[in-house]
Amino acid sequence: MLTYKFLNSLRGRYLATVGVLTLVILSSAGTAQFYLSRTEAQSLINIRIRNEVIEYSSRIRNAIRQAEDLQNAFMLTPQQKYQQTLNRYFDTAQDNASALEKTSWVHSMKLEKEIKQLHTNISLLKQVSDELAGIRSRVERLFPATTVLRKVMLVNNQNFYTAASLGLNEINATDMNPAQREIHELFEACQHEWVRMISHFRRNLLLLTGSFGDSKSQLQTLANDIKTQYNHVRHLLEMLDEKEQQGQLGLQGSQSLIEMKRTSSNWWTAYENMKLAHESGEWRADIPFIKNTIRPLYDKIWHQLLLLDQHLEHSFSADLHNLTRVAKTSTYALWGLVALLLLAILAGYHILQRKILQPVSTVTRALRSEIWKKNAGIKNLPSAELDETRNLIQAFTETSQKIRDRQSQLEYQATHDALTSLPNRIQLINHIKKEIIRVSSRKLSIAMLLLDLDRFKEINDTLGHQLGDRVLQEVSGRLLSCLRQTDFVARLGGDEFALLLSGITLKYAEEVAQRITRSLQEPLNIDSFQLHIGGSIGIALCPLHGEDPDTLIRCADVAMYESKRRSCGYVIYNPERDPNSVNRLTLVSDFHDALEQNKLSLHYQPKLDVKSGRVIGAEALLRWEHPEHGFIPPVELIPLAEQTGMINDLTRWVLRTAMHQCANWVQKGYQFSIAVNLSTWDLQDSRLAGYIKKLFKDCNTGPQHLLLEITESAMMADPERAIETMNQLADMGIQLAVDDFGTGFSSLAYLKKLPIHELKIDKSFVIDMCRNDHDAVLVRSTIDLSHNLGLSVVAEGVEDQEIWDLLEILRCDKLQGYFIARPMPAEMFEDWMLNWKVCPGLSRYRNQL
Repeated sequence: MLTYKFLNSLRGRYLATVGVLTLVILSSAGTAQFYLSRTEAQSLINIRIRNEVIEYSSRIRNAIRQAEDLQNAFMLTPQQKYQQTLNRYFDTAQDNASALEKTSWVHSMKLEKEIKQLHTNISLLKQVSDELAGIRSRVERLFPATTVLRKVMLVNNQNFYTAASLGLNEINATDMNPAQREIHELFEACQHEWVRMISHFRRNLLLLTGSFGDSKSQLQTLANDIKTQYNHVRHLLEMLDEKEQQGQLGLQGSQSLIEMKRTSSNWWTAYENMKLAHESGEWRADIPFIKNTIRPLYDKIWHQLLLLDQHLEHSFSADLHNLTRVAKTSTYALWGLVALLLLAILAGYHILQRKILQPVSTVTRALRSEIWKKNAGIKNLPSAELDETRNLIQAFTETSQKIRDRQSQLEYQATHDALTSLPNRIQLINHIKKEIIRVSSRKLSIAMLLLDLDRFKEINDTLGHQLGDRVLQEVSGRLLSCLRQTDFVARLGGDEFALLLSGITLKYAEEVAQRITRSLQEPLNIDSFQLHIGGSIGIALCPLHGEDPDTLIRCADVAMYESKRRSCGYVIYNPERDPNSVNRLTLVSDFHDALEQNKLSLHYQPKLDVKSGRVIGAEALLRWEHPEHGFIPPVELIPLAEQTGMINDLTRWVLRTAMHQCANWVQKGYQFSIAVNLSTWDLQDSRLAGYIKKLFKDCNTGPQHLLLEITESAMMADPERAIETMNQLADMGIQLAVDDFGTGFSSLAYLKKLPIHELKIDKSFVIDMCRNDHDAVLVRSTIDLSHNLGLSVVAEGVEDQEIWDLLEILRCDKLQGYFIARPMPAEMFEDWMLNWKVCPGLSRYRNQL
């Protein structure tokens, strides 16, 4: 058994074969074996190190760019102080990453793994930066072609010149016949042209190394000169060759000619290779190193990890190449030393070729196949006889399998959500691009549905993130059940999902949105909780709303937020309601200019007292006539002002204009108040009361001339703040009214706390009250409730005599509507008041215009 194990190894077989050789051969063989074993051991060490790198690569997620500027300065001026400063930057970054890992925020967000990966990334960047410093500090590593210059071109240059000199020396310059003189001149011309060519080459070399700039025109000129002079040298050598064929050259001249032809050809081949190296970018070693090693570290982390795996595979091939080179070198050395024992050397080489080189070559081919073909290569290798080769093949096989497994895992993690296993944003965008290309040739549509869950944050904060995660998993399952197998679902993050429907119509997209809405309305039974959750969906179509992924997602996002604002389940994207569309941005700019340049106007609609028939007030209504789009209704104008932050300025403009007009009417003898509407943002303005107080003083009016109308929704947005502002206004003596009463969701508990004086019944209840008993009951109940609370009642929407009569019966206090008068400019309002009269004997009021 011991003998078998001994002969089963490379060392045992080698010693058994060459045991009878001399001490010199044994020493040489031992030396060769030493280098081979050292290379093999180094390869195994490198494999273990790479296995560790593979383990660490799973924790790398972010790249740093803190030392990029200093590294660029180092490339311009490779001084040691820059490298030391660069290392301090890396050390500082590592300390910060360690400190960040210990923070409570990292633990609460469960980011310990990501911070550790950042720490590993900084170490790797520091390592390759040191390698770059080593390349820049040594000329041989910075310019690999210097070896060729020294070992090939310099030697051949010297040999050529020496051969030419020997050829000249053979001919006696003092006693020459015409033929010898011609040969002497040819040798002399060859030597002269060769020296000129070498001179141009040296200038060319200085330009290539950057000593005198890097002008492409100068390089091209010198290259052309070198080529011309080389062709001239070759022509002269051909002429000498003709002389030699004619037998005119002596022995030394013939030998010199042969040497000159050989050395010039070798020199020119090395020169061409050097030119190719410069043109291919391999002239300098630092630039490819920066491009292939350092720059990728600043790219996105997933791309960096994939590149890291590729670099590992390339290093496998490099190790194999080194192993093969050492083996061949050892073989050649043995063959040269045992020249007297040719048969033994041939036998030893045969064994080495059969047992070592052939398996290594097989491994090399397998590795190259593994690089380009994921499913072929190392795993199909045959078994080897030698333990060393078998261990090497086994190590490479296991490592390659780990890399493939890691690649598959990283690719999956990069394109899928870890919680729901749904595709993530990266895969969604790639899928959208593919679908756009696929359906564009068929003239079909793609629908992007963006879903944001309602009340998810409340569930998450109340019941914990673990239960919230289960809610997301349940929702993802319901979404999949609502779609076809060809449809696509992705989780974008948080409680936001994206659905892509290919080759569909808008009607089908709406049906899917309705199915999802109904599905989400069903309660979720998780643990002992029955949770109710909804969703807001935005729909955008390709190519109708966008023809690229970013535009399509943005449009769906705009529609989704519109759906959430309106609480209507789903909304189809409308460019006119897009706050970021070009038309809307233009409209915002025009509205700002109109407000600044006083191009807005107010119309006034009268309010009557039911008992006396007297005009007791008017409501100021905003009007804007756009020069291109025509009349812009307040229902569009007010939200535009709120979204752009101009609502407070707009309210102040309306108050100022209405109070100046009221002061004008008061001077003419009209005694009534002007009603102005306030928005939600106005109630949050702590300076509103002070502004109105100053306005009274400037216009010479009082609080009895102003009535402020506030909607229920405006008050309920922030009830406490609204009550505080309303109390300030009421303390000034200003009358307050609740506008559009009955359309909101306010609480009567809040209603009794408010310092209001008047309720204004929304016209949606008044218009149909004569035909709808339900509306009539609501109006009557509102009037009774208001009177019981000590409030007066205004009914808007009075559009015919029958409604007027019924409201009078129900003891409504004030009336407003088109039957009395439409909103009109101030000048027309004055004419209307002059013509308004009470019909005798009847409590009916008619417009005599």
